[in-house]
Amino acid sequence: MAWNLPVVITNVGTDWPARVEWCDRSGLRLEILKARYGHALAPVVGKSIEYGDESRDDVAVATYLDWLASGLAEADQLYLKDWHFTRDFPKDAIYTTPKYFADDWLNWWWDQKAATLPATSVGLDDYRFVYLGPRGSFTPLHHDVFQSYSWSINMTGQKEWLLFPPSETPKLLDKFGRVVLSNFQEIDPVRFPRAHTAKHLRVLQPPGAALFVPSGWYHQVTNTATTLSINHNWFNAYNLPLIWAYFQEQLLAVEREIEHCRDGFDSDADWILHCQLLLRANIGMDFKELHALLEARAAISTAPFDVAQIHEVLVPLRVHPAIKGTYVHK
Repeated sequence: MAWNLPVVITNVGTDWPARVEWCDRSGLRLEILKARYGHALAPVVGKSIEYGDESRDDVAVATYLDWLASGLAEADQLYLKDWHFTRDFPKDAIYTTPKYFADDWLNWWWDQKAATLPATSVGLDDYRFVYLGPRGSFTPLHHDVFQSYSWSINMTGQKEWLLFPPSETPKLLDKFGRVVLSNFQEIDPVRFPRAHTAKHLRVLQPPGAALFVPSGWYHQVTNTATTLSINHNWFNAYNLPLIWAYFQEQLLAVEREIEHCRDGFDSDADWILHCQLLLRANIGMDFKELHALLEARAAISTAPFDVAQIHEVLVPLRVHPAIKGTYVHK
């Protein structure tokens, strides 16, 4: 984590219920999954060209499993992804977060918030996901939410990963320096003249291999067989500076995008609030949420490194107008 480099760890999760109960040597045990979770709804996306632009519908898991069994899922490249399984089935301990990835402040925070809700409430979103896709299903080139870390473990099947270090990101941009390439295997040399020179790692991930994806590394993922995986996004003290830098960059992008509307706001406070609302809509959190998370971690952290890293972000965050509620127009 300190080096922010990818790592593959073998023989992980081989005794998890998600492996021994959901899968056998031939692959997925579809009838088991259908009987236990067929009633649940999960997001299913169609084949996508640009990351985030794919069509997305909530589909009964039983229906998707039928598509998978019939070959329709592969023919139409239908991919069940971002299923908040732990949120939806909190009593079903189908896996345990590996010790290497246990220092997870992001999901810790959502668990703290969820614990304050009434028992009858629908759980809050988290950043723990189950993915299930046929051969050829594909996630376009992207970096993870908030520039967070991620980890991924296949219960069955295999993924091909293409991983690009942050130093190579400029080569993935179009000739105007604005849009990131979506598919490294289908490069338009006119639109993306430097993409073919981007250095990268290619990783084939078999079942039971945990892949650690570092902060800010663009990656493209293809299922080379029908694959079920468990995935988390997360951050902690090691990548907190990158998380904070990303929040600031994204807020600046929002402010630049709507600068022409600024005079239409009644006050600077209204402008700040609107920018924060757009920031949250764009990336999933705002400064207020990040501030609350870090204050909560500061209250329980004892490791000197963690305390120092939190302090470095809280000092500017506490005095930011979005937190203080005041703003001086420049």
